[in-house]
Amino acid sequence: MIISTTQSVLGLASGMLVGFSLGLVGGGGSILAVPLMVYVVGVPEPYVAIGTSAIAVAANAAVNLSNHARGGTVVWVLRPGIRRRGDDRRVRRLAPRQDGRGT
Repeated sequence: MIISTTQSVLGLASGMLVGFSLGLVGGGGSILAVPLMVYVVGVPEPYVAIGTSAIAVAANAAVNLSNHARGGTVVWVLRPGIRRRGDDRRVRRLAPRQDGRGT
């Protein structure tokens, strides 16, 4: 798929609009990004726009998790899990601490 200069500019403007709206309301970027990619930028197939949006969200989440982990704001704790009914003492799983200190 060849992207023209016009599509590149429209994609950049759409991304800025989605980013600005996310800054205002705090969520729901994909519900804005996919229609903008299909109808404004001109991505030919909706599934390509959905996949592109999902990759962007995953990359953003991975970068931000890395930043928070390096900053020490992510606390990883082993918690008891359930392997089978009634046997939750011997199995451990990775889970965030839920004692009210941070997220």
